[in-house]
Amino acid sequence: MDSTTPPLSRSRLVHTSRSRLAGTLCPNTVTADGRRIDDVLGDGFGLVTAREPEAADRLLAEQLGARICVAEPGSELSTWLHRGRADAAIVRPDRTVLQAGADVSILCQALGSPAH
Repeated sequence: MDSTTPPLSRSRLVHTSRSRLAGTLCPNTVTADGRRIDDVLGDGFGLVTAREPEAADRLLAEQLGARICVAEPGSELSTWLHRGRADAAIVRPDRTVLQAGADVSILCQALGSPAH
């Protein structure tokens, strides 16, 4: 039996794209330092990314209150991003993916949109 929750439909709280991750739950995997994603991201928005963000993108995300989690290559989180056809994902406080895609800069800018 598959206990995967079906993805949420497109809305102002779920921005669909070519990625398959929008509206799905982010897995609460264990990171390389032994913490769960829930602990890394805290109570707010998060940016989960397969590569280290540029300094300007990191600064913008942090100024907007998002915590960043860089997925280790080969990790469960990295595989999740890859299978979802994304390099990064904005994760809401309820751990549902708001938006995902290949351009980290665009995702960081999206964090500042009025819907957040």
